[in-house]
Amino acid sequence: MVNVDTLSNSGKVDFFTFLKGFSHEALPGRVAQQEMMMYTEGERVKRWNIPSHAQQSAVAVILKEAQNPQVLLLQRAAHLKHHPNQWAFPGGIQEKGESLKETALREAYEEVGIPPQALLYLNQLSKLYIPVSNFVVYPFVFALTKEIPLVLDTTEVQQYRWVVLADLPRCFKRYRRWYQNRWYIVPCWDIGDVVPLWGATAMMLNELLWLWRRYKMP
Repeated sequence: MVNVDTLSNSGKVDFFTFLKGFSHEALPGRVAQQEMMMYTEGERVKRWNIPSHAQQSAVAVILKEAQNPQVLLLQRAAHLKHHPNQWAFPGGIQEKGESLKETALREAYEEVGIPPQALLYLNQLSKLYIPVSNFVVYPFVFALTKEIPLVLDTTEVQQYRWVVLADLPRCFKRYRRWYQNRWYIVPCWDIGDVVPLWGATAMMLNELLWLWRRYKMP
């Protein structure tokens, strides 16, 4: 595991240190999210209009290897009510008395067995509203500070995968999906399994990919 305080060979700080110092106000936000949004005409607007009754939730975007960052993805169980079989980050609904960052940390421990002390908080990405489940999702980015065996909650998670950020542009695709009596265009990443990486997880992850590209700029 790369120490987050080390410098890269180019003399720049590593990606984790870059994320820690990045201004939340400078995030690409909707522009990055929209690139990976399933859409037809008019559908994009719904994502940005958040109703007052939306449920607060949080996810843990967990990274390792600062010089060649990899992100942890979970495939959700087939029987779940919301987003079955899809790739996702550890996360869930905010419980009473906890902050949203605490929600993300708790879910990481419950779903994959990563304790809070093994995660270093780096930054927060832009929130995202998911109309189909009525969740407002707040993504928190963490660095895994030590290698530990993951223990999956098999009632919620089928499998996990570490995906290299730099590999995503090479496996970008679009396909058409029939949903609610209309055709949608679905941007996605083919990460080498039956199920592509698409939807809300892809939208949030694309913002992180934008930051990675910005970091790699000379």
